Amino acid sequence: MLPIKAVILAAAVASTSAFAAVQCGGARRTVAAGFWYQQADMYVLPGDTAARLGGPLTRDEFESIKSLSRIELERAFSGLRIDFGDRQDGFWRIEVVPRLQPWDGLTRSRALPTAGRSLALGLLGGRGSVSFEMVASSAIQHARVEASRQEMLEGIGRGIGRTAAHEFAHQILGPGMIDGDDENTYEYANASSRSWYYGDLRWGAVWPRLTKSIGR
Repeated sequence: MLPIKAVILAAAVASTSAFAAVQCGGARRTVAAGFWYQQADMYVLPGDTAARLGGPLTRDEFESIKSLSRIELERAFSGLRIDFGDRQDGFWRIEVVPRLQPWDGLTRSRALPTAGRSLALGLLGGRGSVSFEMVASSAIQHARVEASRQEMLEGIGRGIGRTAAHEFAHQILGPGMIDGDDENTYEYANASSRSWYYGDLRWGAVWPRLTKSIGR
């Protein structure tokens, strides 16, 4: 199981929505969001994961995963007033890291590993991370037995982008983002399903809240 966690921090005005936070002089504007990979030439997969893939990632494959994850993320928020770039000072931001240290966001005690986690900071935006290792391992685990290397690489890129989309939704909506139990939606509470990597995802009940906050 690869849970996706979010920690909601109470703001001074807890009822203020992200929509109000990004208004400028009463005019709705596009919000800058940061999505980038922690600086590294390459990410190394665990031995058993690399073996199932058919060998270590090449530099070109790693770059293709990065590109596909951004495409998937942008597709998830298509039509909304959010502009994804690699700037690290975005109002909302997600960093892909080689791996996440397991901890409970509230108590900082050891906990189960997670695919992603976020801090929703209300009027200050939000920040979070996605674990490349956990997402890649799960994508390969859920691949068809006869899946090609290319299919699995695409599953990794898709999974990273979708996990980031889930985390961004937590940051944007704060308490309004409720993890769901439909594995075919971006708000599904667990990144350990085949649909997350190889199916077609959609937004469920969260979509109206997103459009209210950052809709055109």
